[in-house]
Amino acid sequence: IIKMSKNIEQILDKDKILAIVGKTKEIGGKSNFITPNEFGIQLVVQNSNQEDYWAPHKHPPFENLNFLAAQEFIYVIQGKISVGIYSKKDEKFTERTLNPGEFIILNSGHELKSLEKGTKYIAIKQGPYREGEKEYIK
Repeated sequence: IIKMSKNIEQILDKDKILAIVGKTKEIGGKSNFITPNEFGIQLVVQNSNQEDYWAPHKHPPFENLNFLAAQEFIYVIQGKISVGIYSKKDEKFTERTLNPGEFIILNSGHELKSLEKGTKYIAIKQGPYREGEKEYIK
């Protein structure tokens, strides 16, 4: 496990990043690139001022993503979630509890459990969604 700062933690199994955990409220500085360049999900925490402006733009599609790992981003709005993080050998490696304002980027097998009634979170992963058994590997 590597602490990138007091607010960002990388969870490693040897050389593989299994997950990145952070607290958005406590990340300072202007532009904070949280994920490494090779991740399919790129996370930047921006702390902007009223006058900051980004000119109109769009991002071009990628030509070939055949072997890009499917990753998932979870941000807790309210309540608590327990996240089980699995190793490269698909064994439970560690667990983290996420509170409101905290996030995790998963780059490995995982399990989720809501710990409070009324828990609300945002989950983002690459699409398109593959129905049923095509979406999950056990």
